[in-house]
Amino acid sequence: MPPTTETVRALIIAECSEALGDLGLDGDALDDGFDLRMNGVIDSLGFLELKVALEQDLGFELDLSDLPADQLTVLGALARAIAQQIALHAPSTEAQA
Repeated sequence: MPPTTETVRALIIAECSEALGDLGLDGDALDDGFDLRMNGVIDSLGFLELKVALEQDLGFELDLSDLPADQLTVLGALARAIAQQIALHAPSTEAQA
């Protein structure tokens, strides 16, 4: 079963845990509208590092070109976009039968 949006959200928070801790933020308490960049958790380089780390965790290259630029660092929008890509990359159950 592919990871859910909540699982992806947890991966994002785990990758950002050091910066969140430095800012005194509890990743589990963040709402879906939390903007990682606007709140100082990551900058543009940090976003690229996050993307690469998630790609390594997931085992495929992420294509976030369909996500509006102002949503790229918004926790919920980013998690949903990645979860949708995971679903597209997951082997179909018919192929396994």
